[in-house]
Amino acid sequence: SRSVRHFNVFDTCGFSLVELMIVLGLCALFLGAVFETVITGLRAVSAADRREAIRQQLTSALERLVRDISAANNVDAADSDEFQFDTASVNDVEYTYDSANDTLSRDDAATSQRVILRNLTAFDFSYVDSGGAQLSEPVAGSAEDTIRVVQVSATVTQGNETITIEDAV
Repeated sequence: SRSVRHFNVFDTCGFSLVELMIVLGLCALFLGAVFETVITGLRAVSAADRREAIRQQLTSALERLVRDISAANNVDAADSDEFQFDTASVNDVEYTYDSANDTLSRDDAATSQRVILRNLTAFDFSYVDSGGAQLSEPVAGSAEDTIRVVQVSATVTQGNETITIEDAV
């Protein structure tokens, strides 16, 4: 005997359109959350890279400044935004902070003036004598010979990144 099968549209297997739309919506939410997490991570890495670049620039400039000041043997001018001195190899080494242009420049008798640091929001030289007393600025005349420590404070800002480094020589 032969059996006859009847085909019913409602007995088919598969997903309805509503079920498919729900799954696609959930997938979109999941992918959106993953995308936002990745973007947040990339922004954090970018901010860390910017901070490190600023710190590297500031550290490099201050290392040069400290190296020059360590070699100083005669102070010509000492103020909060300018320090001029002689070394055994170079006369008239001068570091000048230009607050109008937010720059620190280095000049000496052998080379022309060049900007070694940009985007400075604050910079200060301060001076200490052999007894540990802070010298009032500008330090002039015979008081220049009493300078034993030069303190430097520099703050650099780029975008929303601000870094301050202080050193003493």
